Amino acid sequence: MSTHLNSQILHPNRRAVGGTELNWCRAVVSGTGIAVLAILSSVNPDMHMSRLRNAINKLQNSHPILRSRLHHDPNTNTYSFVTLTTPSPSIQIKHFNHSTTSQILQGDQNISPLHLILELELNHNAWTSSTTSFSTKTDVVFASSYALPSAARWALTLMGVEDENEKEITMNKGEISLASEYLLPKGMAKKTLWARGVDMLSYSVNFLSLTNLKFKDAKSPRSTQVVRLLINPDNTDKILRGCKTMGIKLCGALGFYHSAILNMHTIKGGEKLWELAKKMYTSFTSYKSCNRHLSDMADLNFLMCRAMENPGLTPSSSLRTCFISVFEDTVVDLSNDQRNQVGVEDYMGCASAHGIAPSIAVFDTVRDGGLDCICVYPSPLHSREQMMELVDNMKCILVDAGNNIVDDEREIN
Repeated sequence: MSTHLNSQILHPNRRAVGGTELNWCRAVVSGTGIAVLAILSSVNPDMHMSRLRNAINKLQNSHPILRSRLHHDPNTNTYSFVTLTTPSPSIQIKHFNHSTTSQILQGDQNISPLHLILELELNHNAWTSSTTSFSTKTDVVFASSYALPSAARWALTLMGVEDENEKEITMNKGEISLASEYLLPKGMAKKTLWARGVDMLSYSVNFLSLTNLKFKDAKSPRSTQVVRLLINPDNTDKILRGCKTMGIKLCGALGFYHSAILNMHTIKGGEKLWELAKKMYTSFTSYKSCNRHLSDMADLNFLMCRAMENPGLTPSSSLRTCFISVFEDTVVDLSNDQRNQVGVEDYMGCASAHGIAPSIAVFDTVRDGGLDCICVYPSPLHSREQMMELVDNMKCILVDAGNNIVDDEREIN
């Protein structure tokens, strides 16, 4: 560690990672859980660098875990978050000029520069080379600025380690919250040894019967790629009206998987979307009302860890845990006017999934009334053409289902 940093670390706050956090620390090394937010801007960030740094610092101060450093002890194979009690140095923003960015963007010309940069950052794993010697120098957040070759456009990216299931609750100012396992009411996640054994056996047997999307190449090294599903505001409104009519959230229509609820259903083919969505969402809410998303957390964390250690336990050593993953609550963004004021033309946010993960992970947002889904998948396990076809089919099914709801409402009225 440098002398400069030593002078700042008087009494670093250290917290061991929780069980779920530990799994994601291990998963990120293999390529799952690298969270990236990519922003397309018409404003040169160099002209407003102090504002950009201040915005990032405010984000880190609001969520202390984002200004911590990840420490790994190879002797005990344990991880912990270390946060300085004194103000940490400002995050360093890495800059790429027009020439360098042009070389980086030598890819598919049918994909936008923002899309290509997002994929680049999703596959830039700052933690891979440190798997045997994590130190307090390993940050959890990085920032980059790319000068795009076409016109006056810049892409800004924030990359960090995804912390799924960890709801940050700030204890004291500047202090990292406890891991989720320690925030639960006493006894809520407790199960008898017999019940835990039965549930784990059930999960294992059911997993073997899962139907996977066809694998294109299960042997070659993998990276994360994305496709984008966009639905206009009019059709999105119809879909959301359909969800409201059925008494479900949008995740029920998109398909749902939770790291602590493995929601499995037998599909015969020919089912109507709303019929299937209602069935899946009802099953999910039933599990959740019984606190299964809490009591089964340790079981599924254990199975996830075993799969990472033994890929052969998954079909074709693919490390696929399920077909699709969707967030329970959709992000709703109505900030179009504010984005225009600061020069934000577009943005994309998601996390990598070429380690242990589903075949397709959906990061959905209703942005200014329209549905915008970033669909993440492992390549070449699945191809871009395969995923584009799948997403196009999803879009057609959703739009048709929304139109059917409207038609039914008209008949009733």
